[in-house]
Amino acid sequence: MARFPLACLFLLTLSACTLSPSRSTPFAAGQNWLAQGYDNGQLTSAEVATGRFSTYDMDRSDVPAGSEKASVKVRSNLNPVMTLRLLFPGGTPMIVQTLSTGETDFLWNAGMAGAIYRCRVLARDAGITYISGDFVRVDQGKEVPLGSCGVRQR
Repeated sequence: MARFPLACLFLLTLSACTLSPSRSTPFAAGQNWLAQGYDNGQLTSAEVATGRFSTYDMDRSDVPAGSEKASVKVRSNLNPVMTLRLLFPGGTPMIVQTLSTGETDFLWNAGMAGAIYRCRVLARDAGITYISGDFVRVDQGKEVPLGSCGVRQR
């Protein structure tokens, strides 16, 4: 499923924020996850504290407005205002999970303004403590595939 190049921009267009009910997922409130991947042979990582999750309706730019699939429900550990911090070095890492698919993005700053790393995993079952996925650097709206990444519970 195609999406905005910067997942954090999704959250800037969200509406209807409410607390998320618990669901069967390895990513629950109050956990810490270590996301890691390699960029040109250099290990990069971020510890993502899940905190409290909130649920949002996210508009999708790849689907015409008014279409049944123009919006999806996501849950995230950061509210839309806090996502701006992700764009700057030292910003708070985040997790965004699409509820319908279980596809989960771990996002953190890539060391320069506007550049982020994304480790995308697919996990639906609770109890998982490690999972691998696809690693991408997004810089100025362009995605650069970097191979695989992993997230593990700390």
